Amino acid sequence: MALMLARDAVSISLEAGELPTVNAQNTLQQVVDHVSPWIATLPRDRHEGAIFGVDFSPDGHTIATAGADETIRLWDIATGRQLQILQGHEYGVWAIRFSPDGRRLVSASLDGTARVWDLQTGQMRARLPHGDIVWWASFNPDGRTIVTACDDGLVRIWNPTSGKLLRELRGHGARVMTANFSPDGAQIVTASGDGTAKLWRTIDGKRFKPSAVIAWEYFS
Repeated sequence: MALMLARDAVSISLEAGELPTVNAQNTLQQVVDHVSPWIATLPRDRHEGAIFGVDFSPDGHTIATAGADETIRLWDIATGRQLQILQGHEYGVWAIRFSPDGRRLVSASLDGTARVWDLQTGQMRARLPHGDIVWWASFNPDGRTIVTACDDGLVRIWNPTSGKLLRELRGHGARVMTANFSPDGAQIVTASGDGTAKLWRTIDGKRFKPSAVIAWEYFS
């Protein structure tokens, strides 16, 4: 109320072509100084800037969004209410994926890391350093490994619990934009700026021979 009265006093003076009184200016400034710290603590229910990535939770009740504001936000689909904010990335978050059981989430960021989050606590459980932009990250259907796609042209497989790098897949000639496991988790398919999509064996990281791969690679 005090803020509104002080603001109105200043507005009336300006509309009348007069300078606001010193008392009105001082009162307005005092109120602003008083409430600013409180306003700063209020939860923000939207991203500041572009949203780069989205994903449904496995049960279909929640949506996760990844933003240029370095945050990941979880939303209740039925009400549109913001449920959680995950913070820790140092640059925009490009992609996100829930784990098969919906208890974790993996994020890929322009800060050169992928991160694993515990959705029960909202805490980061593993940091997966790459040294270059990470465009994509997703869980194996069994939830035991994660695959990431990086601007350096490499595909990496990780242990999401320990954060240990398990394997690097080399073969693309440009940035890798996407990497996903097959439904049985035995294969990985990747898409790259080099104009090819490649198919790999998860167990050893070996690439299928051209005769066993789809025409994507033949006609790229």
